[in-house]
Amino acid sequence: MDRLANVEGMEHILRLRDLPSFCRASDLADSGLQLVMTETQKATRADGLILNTFEDLEGSTLALIRKHFPQLYTIGPLHANFKSRMPKQTTSSPRSSNSLWQEDRSCMVWLDAQPQKSVIYVSFGSM
Repeated sequence: MDRLANVEGMEHILRLRDLPSFCRASDLADSGLQLVMTETQKATRADGLILNTFEDLEGSTLALIRKHFPQLYTIGPLHANFKSRMPKQTTSSPRSSNSLWQEDRSCMVWLDAQPQKSVIYVSFGSM
């Protein structure tokens, strides 16, 4: 059985193959692993952590994360929110895509109408 025994709260659930490739690196000097470790260490300086998930889905894991990041905010699932806000697709009005490669500029009119320095931009990356 390839279950990971040393990941608190996930002992009987998580398999090695469930982890991203950088977590399966056999060399601690692996550049992908080093990047994640560096960014994780930087996160400890933050006043809070925002995650694209919700309590009912990952409550036990979030409780463990809160031991290190007490100011943890869950605002997901963002893709479901996006999908629910989109109008129904018709032939005359094609639905916008949530493609990672297609830039969505629909917020620009609203953004341009806001006072200077009154909006906080948060990026969850390209995935």
